[in-house]
Amino acid sequence: MASPIEYEQGVVVIPAYLAKGIEFDAVIIYDGSAEVYGDDSLRRLFYTACTRAMHHLQLYSVGEPSPFLRDVALESLNLS
Repeated sequence: MASPIEYEQGVVVIPAYLAKGIEFDAVIIYDGSAEVYGDDSLRRLFYTACTRAMHHLQLYSVGEPSPFLRDVALESLNLS
């Protein structure tokens, strides 16, 4: 019988579409811009990527941030 695959601590780099059902201590989205996540067909993918973080989400944007962030309360963001 094959043994189950076990994850050892470290850094994992995966595309957002493979992250569904997996949670991480921290998630970095390197380009959460309107250019990448501006189309309504990508709303679920962006949501999935953002909600994989159990403790910390770092979201970077090259240009205008995704329009899906407009409903996020400003006090919950640390903008720099």
